[in-house]
Amino acid sequence: MIRRIILCVLLIIYSLIVFSQQTNLFSLPIDNDPNKSLSYEQVMRLSHDLALKYPNNIKFMSLGLSEQNDTIPALIIFKDKANNPREIANQNKATLMIQAGIHAGEPDGIDAGFMLIRTLFSDPNYLNLLNKVTIIFIPVFNVDGLKLLSPYHRINQNGPELQGWRANAHNLNLNRDYMKASSAEMKYWLQFYYYWNPDLFIDCHTTDGADYQYVMTFDMQLPPFMSSNFNNFFKTEFIPYFTYEMDKKGFLSTQYVAFRNWFSPESGLAASLYSPMLSHGYPLLNNRPALLLETHMLKPYKQRVLATHQALLIVLEWMNDNKNMLKNILSKEDAFSLSRAQPNIPFPLEYKLADHKSKKVLKGYEMYKVTSPITGLSYYTYDNTKPMDVTLDFWDSIEVQNNAILPFGYILGPEWKHLIEILKLHQISFITLSEEMNLKVQYYYLTKLEFDNSIFEGTFNPIFSYQICDTLLKFPRGSYFIPIHQIAWKRIVYLLEPESSVGFMQMGYFNSMFERKEYGEIYVLDTLAQNMLKDKNIAAAFEEKKTTEPDFAKDGWAQLMWFYDNSPWRDQRKLTIPVFKVMDEAAFNKIYN
Repeated sequence: MIRRIILCVLLIIYSLIVFSQQTNLFSLPIDNDPNKSLSYEQVMRLSHDLALKYPNNIKFMSLGLSEQNDTIPALIIFKDKANNPREIANQNKATLMIQAGIHAGEPDGIDAGFMLIRTLFSDPNYLNLLNKVTIIFIPVFNVDGLKLLSPYHRINQNGPELQGWRANAHNLNLNRDYMKASSAEMKYWLQFYYYWNPDLFIDCHTTDGADYQYVMTFDMQLPPFMSSNFNNFFKTEFIPYFTYEMDKKGFLSTQYVAFRNWFSPESGLAASLYSPMLSHGYPLLNNRPALLLETHMLKPYKQRVLATHQALLIVLEWMNDNKNMLKNILSKEDAFSLSRAQPNIPFPLEYKLADHKSKKVLKGYEMYKVTSPITGLSYYTYDNTKPMDVTLDFWDSIEVQNNAILPFGYILGPEWKHLIEILKLHQISFITLSEEMNLKVQYYYLTKLEFDNSIFEGTFNPIFSYQICDTLLKFPRGSYFIPIHQIAWKRIVYLLEPESSVGFMQMGYFNSMFERKEYGEIYVLDTLAQNMLKDKNIAAAFEEKKTTEPDFAKDGWAQLMWFYDNSPWRDQRKLTIPVFKVMDEAAFNKIYN
């Protein structure tokens, strides 16, 4: 009997030792100091070490090189040799892609992702979550930003002690680059993303804004171009589950908090407007859901990391429990999406908040309005020792602001081959015309054009109005035809339609086409004007413009250039957007025949 008791005690002691070893597989800076995060060098060292220690479960990969030629790391976390897309498909597993550090000053997801790995390998029950799901973890996307550690990069944020910089080495915000793909990092990311084609994508951030009780806010955009089946499932099944589980684990959560008017709580709350240039918007163009995690910047750093870790674990558990249902929904969404890729169907491009509003309770703090003695500006401060619930108006619906009518396809001239390279990154298919071809097409002619005075992500964006014109054009050999009927059709429309705020037009890729390259001397133009005014229609149009535009009536040079621009001497291509739509079925058939 005594021997049996001793044996049991020894077994318990041994189990405790083994468990202790398992739960301390590796340490993180945050374990010893709650205000420290991983540096780029530490991320790389830990990633390589884990891949060496667990070769049957962790694989190190590189997305590519940053602008400063540093490796962008990724870890594939798997079981049963499911560490590549073919094997994952053979085993019918789901894939979860987790990204951290796109804004390197917001490192919560970096530490939380490694915490998740530690949790998985500390307990066989957690490791079994890899039976149905393979994880692709990008510890830090903006590696050049993480190398610029400083205590002064996030003035609104409560830790960690050192933060990376928001942008990459070109000072571009990578979370505005998903469509235009102007950075080296994003070019590699797109190749990596479509190689894995993940079933669900998570991007980890830290927010700015007001103070409130929630440690975690999140967003999952569900725009009208997705099927009602897809939107309803994530709205009624996934989001309530995620919120409930986070709250149950002690991390109060809510959907992303944004006031209708910046800095103005009394204006009410507003739902997020969809944009595919953002990390959690872009995957929807691939018929896949994406979850944005935004921990609250004023909460202690370790609490934010633990909240992010818990969120990742909840999603992983949900995917295991709902893997077959998720796969089925995504398969149906692919079929639904392709069925909509037809000419003459309207496609919603831009959105705005609808007038409809409801009420929402915000778990906030007592707030006080103060006036700056320096600037006279008024603003709110918050007392986080006095929590309170505030009921606010909530503009919770979005509506379509403008539509694009789908064509059979689009044509770009051979001179735009550098843009074709971007289309390739987005997995967009096209054909190259093997001979010169006359085709009936539709194009956009600008009737008004000016440029924003402020710069956005390295470009000055055009502000314009237009008219749609039909014409017969001769396209040279080597022109590119991009058909609409393909799985990537939504990405095509967002890149090539001029009203798309994330497309080539509004991102400034065509600005050279709108510059004046020739002009006339005054004595030449004045003679031209006098001759043109002999035409009664020209004279009437000229007088109308002077009457309706007072500035034009006072500007003699503008008047002379108006005559130039309405004469045969004008630049025939100026103010023409160089993207042509094939709306005519005969022209479409001619291309393929």
